[in-house]
Formats: sequence, C-alpha cells, structure tokens
Amino acid sequence: METESSKSAHKKEEPKELELDIYVDPHNGYPITQIDCSPKMKYVATLSEFDKSMVLWSIGSERQSLQYENTISNINIDIGLETSTTFTVSDDGFVATKLRRLNPRNFVMISTNERKAYILYPNENVEWIFKSMIELKNISTSDKIYISPKGKLIFFKKQTHKIMIWNLKGLSTEAQILLDWNFNFECVGLSDDEELIGISASSSKLTYLYIFSSTTGMNISKHTYKKSVMIDGIHFIAPDFGERILITSHIHDGLERIKMDLNVHKFHDKELTFDYDLMDPYNLMNPVSANKLFKRLKAKVKTPYIIKSDSIIYANEGQLFIENLVIKDNWIDYLRNDLNDYNKISTPPGKRDIIDFIRNIDRKKHIQGEETYKGYLTKWTLSCKDVTFTLGVSQEKSKVSGENKRESVHKKKQQKANMYVRGCKVLKNDDLVMVTEKYVILWTSNPLKGISVHYIWGVGKDVGKEINKDVKYWREIFNDSLPERFLPQSDFDEIIKEATNIKSDKDTTNLFDLLLEYYIEENFFLARYGKILMENFLILNRDWWVEKLFENCVKNCLYDKDSYDKDSCDLQSNVQSLSIIAQFYSELIQKNPAIMYKFLSQMTFVVPSVENYNAYYNSLSPSPHLHYYSSYYYIHEIFYEVHIHKLRDLIKDIQNGNWTTLAKPYIPPSFSEFIYIEDKSEISPIEKRLEDLTNNEIRPIKKRVEDLTSDNSEISQIKKRVEDNNSEISQIKKELKDLSNLFGDFKHEVISKLNELKPS
Repeated sequence: METESSKSAHKKEEPKELELDIYVDPHNGYPITQIDCSPKMKYVATLSEFDKSMVLWSIGSERQSLQYENTISNINIDIGLETSTTFTVSDDGFVATKLRRLNPRNFVMISTNERKAYILYPNENVEWIFKSMIELKNISTSDKIYISPKGKLIFFKKQTHKIMIWNLKGLSTEAQILLDWNFNFECVGLSDDEELIGISASSSKLTYLYIFSSTTGMNISKHTYKKSVMIDGIHFIAPDFGERILITSHIHDGLERIKMDLNVHKFHDKELTFDYDLMDPYNLMNPVSANKLFKRLKAKVKTPYIIKSDSIIYANEGQLFIENLVIKDNWIDYLRNDLNDYNKISTPPGKRDIIDFIRNIDRKKHIQGEETYKGYLTKWTLSCKDVTFTLGVSQEKSKVSGENKRESVHKKKQQKANMYVRGCKVLKNDDLVMVTEKYVILWTSNPLKGISVHYIWGVGKDVGKEINKDVKYWREIFNDSLPERFLPQSDFDEIIKEATNIKSDKDTTNLFDLLLEYYIEENFFLARYGKILMENFLILNRDWWVEKLFENCVKNCLYDKDSYDKDSCDLQSNVQSLSIIAQFYSELIQKNPAIMYKFLSQMTFVVPSVENYNAYYNSLSPSPHLHYYSSYYYIHEIFYEVHIHKLRDLIKDIQNGNWTTLAKPYIPPSFSEFIYIEDKSEISPIEKRLEDLTNNEIRPIKKRVEDLTSDNSEISQIKKRVEDNNSEISQIKKELKDLSNLFGDFKHEVISKLNELKPS
C-alpha cells in the first residue's frame, strides 16, 4: 500500500459482471469443508470446496438454531491453501472471498440479502490514505499469521521460532513468545477476552501444550503429551462459570506432521477419531476426558467445526448444527459429578457474589466457636476463640470411576491468625471468602500445598452493612470494567507496608507474608503482578522481598527441573520471567547492586550446549559460539583467561566470595555439566617465544664466546648473530610493554565503571 494521496500506477479494466447462481439445496449435497462465524455470532457461512459454493446461515437469539438464508455458487471461487485466510463473514451478512480470475489484489464482497456481488479494486481515480502499517519482513510460506476479533495480530516466524502479538489498533507489540529451536509450532487458541493464549508445539519425540499471558508473554503453565498425539484445537470455555481449556487431539502417524509442514492438503484424507480433554488452564495437570460432553450432542462432531462463546458449530452428513457446549446452569455440578473433574477451578466464578456478601455482612458481630463450610470437593473448618481463629481445610475421599478414574487426595491443612472473623462463605470453585475486622481474605487450597491466601482487600477499610466511609472503595475495585477472569488486585501498597509490622510466632501466620510468597511462586500471579510487586518492593525498600522475587524469576527461567530434560527445554518459553528484573535495571543497580551483579554473572555464565549443534548450526562457522541463540540449558565449557590479579580481586568482591581462587570460577549450582580449562593468559605465547629464544640461541652463543679462539672472522659472525638476536629481543620487549599498557588501560576502565555503579 502506498502513502497518502498516492494513486494506483496500474490501469484497471472494468471486470465483467459476476454471475451468481442461487440454490435452495445447500451445497447440492456436497460436504462442507470450511466454516466461519461472524464476530458477534450473528451469521455463519459455510464453504464447499467440491462445488465451489458458499451458504449463509443466521443464528437464532438463543444460539441453539440456524436459519438457512441462501446459497451463492461460482466456479471462480479460489480454492487452495489460502482459502481459509480469504473466506469470512460479517455481522451484516456479507461474505468476502477471493476469486481466481481476478487480479490478486481484488476481492469480491457478496451481499447475501440483495444477492449482489461487489468487486473491490483500486482504479486510477482512487486515492489511498495511509493509516497504519506493520512491516513483516522475510515472510515465508511456513510462517503463520492469525488475526483475532479484538484486533490482535499473532505472527509466528518459523525461522526464529518467535511468536509476536501485535495490537493492530495501537500498532504496538503486546508480547513476544519464544519457543525452543527444535519445536514445531502446530496450533493456537485465544480466550474470548484474549488475555490467555494456548499454543501447541512438537519436537521429534513429544508434543507440548503451553498457556501464555497474551499481555506479558510469560509462560503460565505447560503440559507434555505422548509423541503420537497431534493437537487439532485449543479452546477456552466457561470463563464465567468454571474455566476450562478444551483440547481436541488425535493419534497420528509419522507422515502427518510432514504433510502439515509441507502444507499438503487432500480432500480424501481418512476420517479422524478425536479425543477431547479438559484441564485447568492455569495448571495443566491431570487431563480429564470430555468425550462424554460431546456424546450429549445431536450428532458426531467432524471437521470442520467452530467452538466460540461456549457454543459449537459443526457439520455432519451435509447438515449444520449449533449447540451449547457448556451447561451454564450447573456447569460445575456437571464437571464434578458427570465428568469426575476434580481439578481446581482457579478463577472464582461470580464476582457479584463476593461483593454482595461483603456488603451484607453484619459488622457488629463476630464468630465464636466452630463452624464448617462445605464446597463441592472441600470442607472448611473455622474455629474462633477470642481474637484468634484457626482455619482448616480437608478434601474428602471420593469414589471416582470410569475413564477419569484417579486417586483422590485426603489431606488437612491449617492456618492460624489473630483477628476477629465476622463471616465466611464458600464460592462455587471451593475458595473461601472471609470477612474479618481488619480486611477481607480470599482463601484457596491445593492438595499438595495446603491453604494459601489468594487475595486480600480493604486493608484499613470499613466492611459490612451501614458503612458510608469506604463505599466508593468497594464500588471501584469491583467495577464491571475488570475482565471477568480477574478479581481486583490485592492492596499491595498497604500489604507490603504492614507485612513487617505484623508479629507472628510458631503458632500464628503472617497472612501478608503468606500472600506475597504465594504470588511470587505461582506463575499466573507472577505474570500478572510481578512488575507491580517489584516496583512496590523497590519503592518501600523491601530488600528481602526484592531478592526473593529475583531468585524465583531466575529459577523459573533457568533452574526449573524441566529445563534440564534434553527432550523438553523451557528456557525460551520462560525467558520472559527475566523481564521483571531487566525492566528495573536502573533502580536495582542503585538500590540493590549486589542483586544485579549476581544476575549479570548468572547470565554471563549461561553457556550453550553443543549436544544438538550439527542439527541446527553450521559446524564450519568461524564463530560457532555465536550461533547458540536459544540452547542455553546445559553448560558445555566454562573457561576464562585472566592474568591481572587486581581485576580478579574485583571480580571476587563482586561475586561475594564465590570466586575463592583463580582456579575456581563461579558456577551457578544448578548447572550440571562443565569442563574446566586451566589458566592461559594472553601473554603466555610471547613469554614462550622469549624463553625458546634464550634457551636455543642466546645461551649457546655465550658458551661459544667463552670458548673462542683468536679467530676474528668467527667472532665477527657471532657478534652479528648476537646483534640480530638483540634486535628480536628488543621487539619482543616492545610487544610486552604495549600489551602491559593495554592491560593497564583495561584495568582502569573496569575500575572506573565499577565505581560509577556503586550506590551513592
């Protein structure tokens, strides 16, 4: 596209009238090969590649019925690899597609209501006004591009294995996601609010499913499949009732991925048998079979199909169906009782229930004695005695049979704190809302980790009926503009300020510390609130929390146990964790220089593995170490060449004693393999030349001089040889002096830089 006020340089011919054939029988009985749905689910368009026809369907108000509108057929509809990217339908009932016989720059837009075709193309008199542009260089057929309904452009470049997420409205990069170089990108899925993105990738041996934050690019969770599984669809369902990620997959043979990589398309591929699994998107563990969910449908689901806004649109035997996939009224009951899904529901459904409970609490009363609160899977027990409460949770043993049979966990954990409790309520996802005299706490439990503090709101605010002082606070934090999957963020300012003022002992818990530790350790909260936490820790000079957050970010990227599985490296997918540290470089180097020195030293000694070198890189490269862009999960060799002892001492100080001797460099404890090469300085080759010259030339000459006779001619020859050797010695001395000066300048420069970095 040209810039403002530019005109088309090519003369356009008026196209011939586009003839449309209208049929009553959709697709003349041929199979449907593509389905598209309008953004607001008002229309569905289907395409058959066999008879080159498109059919428009309107969606009923309850999204449970489809009404046939009409059929448009034209033999010039372009059928091929690009069809899926140039076939779409709008909420106004317009269908756009590309025609083979037209100029590639032209599109046809068909009004199905008026049964007219509008061919869109630039002519000599049309001025194009430049509005915006994203330049994508070096596009290849193996790259993949997706555009979301809310204006996100998702671009996967196979050459660099990087996924870019762009905001098309603001022309800004929202996130960058890296995959390991031996992974093949296969499938992508976005949540309806586009906050989460699911990505499947495969190596030669295994298939992986990742959940990333689309705003930060940070990895939230990961699941590893068997090598024979290919993921066909990633769908986020029921975000308002009990969020799950629905995975469609099938068992594949070895040729299927090769066909996909080569973009091989065949009409008569054998019919696939799909498997359907449900998981918590924030913790991709224990897949639960959802085959029973699909057996509820009127017909067997075959490709193509669309899952959008908890509804499924699919074709079977020439018929098109639309049905509700999620049972909205009792979804959690269905998960627990029918599907035997006992995995945690991480997003609490129903923010309105929480705020209504908070507002209606009786602030003049508090609980004394013992009370129990039963959820679907857990039982909370609250025991209050005077100002102290003890909260316990247990997960009851349940009989789980059928295809989702598994062992249920039966554990009881407790937390104890000093404050009056005014009331509690169990939410549908088994979390517990507790209103105390001081603030509101949302508790959550995990069979392996026990009880954790999920959120804390209203620190220093009034809670309950007949409150006027802080009504505005509660109204603002639970406003409707917040995405449904998120609850209001905790009161970090007050929590971090007060965390050090709360006195706890071996019997009671510092709830603020418990919340901060939970946020630092959990990937979802680290991705969403990591930047906010680091900023507040630095402002309030909480060095201990800064260091703890730093250590977890590095651990999340480098030291995770999966990062050292040769078949499953997560360094690239977790590298965004380090951005929490890097974006506060200036503040950290001033307030916490030791942390930044440690961070830089750890990054410096991440040296790539050569295990898969020949598979990816040119072994004849003159600088092979520069080619290890993304395989930093094993150390292959660590060596150093340091001859200046003062510089070494400075480095020792920076490392806080980790370099105890010259022969023992600092190596992070998690790295499992290294080869140490003894110290070899830059000067050693020159010293060797000088030593060889002395031993081989000078000393024999001196001995011969001592034994000389009066033969002047021999003396003259010896003198000449001595003079020549002296000249070479002078040259060597000059080289030594120049090299010494060079080392001196380098030393002063290093000392100067280090002095600049010292805090005032």
